[in-house]
Amino acid sequence: MSGAGDELISVVVPVYGVEDYIAQCIDSLLSQAYRQIEIILVNDGSVDRSGEICERYAKLDRRLRVLHKKNGGLVSARKVGVAAAMGEYLGFVDGDDWVGGDFFGFLHDHAASASADLVICGHTREFLGKHGVILPRSPAGVYDRTGVLEALLPKAIYNGTFFQHGVSTYVWNKLFRRSEAARFVGDIDEDIVMGEDAALTYPYLASCNRVAVCGPGAYYYRQRSNSILKSVPDVTTEYYRLSALFRYLKRRFEGFSYSPSVLDQLRYYFYAQVLVRSGAVIEVPDGSDYWVAFPRLTANQRVVVYSSGSFGQHVVAALRRLPRLNVVGWLDEDDRESQRSGLPVGSLDSIATLEFDLILIAAIDCEYSEALAKQLESRGVDRAKISILRPNFKQLDERLRTLGFDVDSFHFSPRA
Repeated sequence: MSGAGDELISVVVPVYGVEDYIAQCIDSLLSQAYRQIEIILVNDGSVDRSGEICERYAKLDRRLRVLHKKNGGLVSARKVGVAAAMGEYLGFVDGDDWVGGDFFGFLHDHAASASADLVICGHTREFLGKHGVILPRSPAGVYDRTGVLEALLPKAIYNGTFFQHGVSTYVWNKLFRRSEAARFVGDIDEDIVMGEDAALTYPYLASCNRVAVCGPGAYYYRQRSNSILKSVPDVTTEYYRLSALFRYLKRRFEGFSYSPSVLDQLRYYFYAQVLVRSGAVIEVPDGSDYWVAFPRLTANQRVVVYSSGSFGQHVVAALRRLPRLNVVGWLDEDDRESQRSGLPVGSLDSIATLEFDLILIAAIDCEYSEALAKQLESRGVDRAKISILRPNFKQLDERLRTLGFDVDSFHFSPRA
């Protein structure tokens, strides 16, 4: 582990509405074995006790600073935090997550040994009581400028498997050079309120001369159930938000020497985000017709949805808006955890009691979807009654254009 005389790491923590989690987050940062760390908590106009908790901690350790601002969103909070940072390196932690005691020392050791502009590691995901280690999809190692341009970037945003990135969008499983990253953070449009991490990660990656990709790091990402069903999303608003993100990314990469490859990747990333946010259902403006990305799904079917993650919630919400479909069941392996989060999810055992025409596997990772399909088959479900997301991109493109999306520019102007 690196010693106390090494470079300062600035850790920016945007804080909003996390009074139940922020203490654990701060405790984990103050417990870092790597002591050369400054912790910048940016209270983005929280209306709960988050700001008060931050101030209480600031009195205990001079490495911790609290900045209060009016609510302006994640991008503006990060801008304020990064502007105040003084470290050689820059890291990010979300206010409802936490890190292990060696996390920043681990990242610093890789940055220092490789003279890296960016370090990328794995993380642990916690959702509804389930924990899983997520490793980087790019091979571990140190990439020089040629490696960045020829090995990492051509697969960073879309690695050839739909819904998969070669380099994850997240900023919190990475360590940046602060002086360089600050320029990119300052350039991000503050009207981007979806995909904020991608707006920094991919343009910054494209600028790097050396990148270190390593194994699992002790970052614990808490994916909270966001109760999509309780507040059905305004899909039109979601489309505006996606347009803002992708227009920004396109602008950053236009004229870049590798832009054809990157711009092609952006299109597939865009398709993926549209499907996730819409619940894989594209409706015409007047609601008279719709297109669904799940094969074999037709009108008047009895449908079961399998998986209660955020995509599963979007799928259920979207299907329930359709007049000629009947959602007769919603299942998950961890149904009790889902129920504790307020989701009306049943156990997988109940599949034997349901009368249905098709079961939709609401997962965005095709490998995971196949594993779930085999699990259903082992319970006697006919494979012909299982549908895994298989989008027809030509049809999807045509449908988006009828909604008012210029898929080439990512501009969105909804049609009446």
